[in-house]
Amino acid sequence: MTLITDQTSAKSRQLGSGFMPEIGTAAASEAIADLNESYWGCMRWASTATPRFSSVDEVHSHRAPQATTLSHLTNRKAQGGSEALLEELAVDRGLGWTDVARLCGVSISAVRKWRSGGALAPERLRSLSKLAAFLDLLEKAGPIGDPVGWLMMPLVEQHTVTAAEIYRFGLDEDILEHAQGRLSVEELLDRWSSSWRKDTHADWMVVERPDGERVIARRS
Repeated sequence: MTLITDQTSAKSRQLGSGFMPEIGTAAASEAIADLNESYWGCMRWASTATPRFSSVDEVHSHRAPQATTLSHLTNRKAQGGSEALLEELAVDRGLGWTDVARLCGVSISAVRKWRSGGALAPERLRSLSKLAAFLDLLEKAGPIGDPVGWLMMPLVEQHTVTAAEIYRFGLDEDILEHAQGRLSVEELLDRWSSSWRKDTHADWMVVERPDGERVIARRS
């Protein structure tokens, strides 16, 4: 920046200090030209001063585009293959096969075929990889201590909708925003459905009687 300042003529510096040559004179034209040159010099300097990142992970540490991060991790997970992904989801994460099928948008029979070594279409492999990547991000970037348990839990008291249902709807990035505290639960649910307050209200609840027994009762 010092070099740019030094290149500014005496006449343009006089403009900055309150001295104004008569409009239309050669001195005024020269000073204005010098100021323009100084301005574009500053812009060129600013562009070269923009930080450059040497890796994808370094880029992710400087910004928070959920789609880019999730897509990058999904591609990396897919490299391990379907057998490793199924083991990660079922054994490491504790997902039931029914849950895997629902979250990936396939039938239970399809998951059975995968478990027995059946080939996966590329889009199905991506669905498995994306689910595994999504759970990782919930745990690490959320942070959510038990991502599977949190995913299956109703998001709002007295309502039945879960984050799993919203994931199936395709709002995985929005769920991650909410988990990181950048999107309220009401905003998340509004993106999912404008009528969620009415459509997902639970008519039944578990209550504890005076004798300690827990029973299901209709909400008043």
